[in-house]
Amino acid sequence: MRTAKGKAFEMTDCITQPLLFSSVGRKKVETDVNGGQLTSDTGMVLVREVDRRIGLLDALTDRIVDRYDPARIAHDLRTLLA
Repeated sequence: MRTAKGKAFEMTDCITQPLLFSSVGRKKVETDVNGGQLTSDTGMVLVREVDRRIGLLDALTDRIVDRYDPARIAHDLRTLLA
């Protein structure tokens, strides 16, 4: 894989700069991956917090039409999205 400047990029190369997100009100949202205990579920932590604050999963569930026969569904749409 190559970066925009043509330098080879290895999957094991570390990103040392914080990742910045849009602000939430007056609060700055950023991630910092400079060591410590790491997890691949970091994105889901953010989604969970958004869901808790604004009801994201309920809003998505209300707007997605599930056309399958309810008698043949093992898991409801909200469970699948969560």
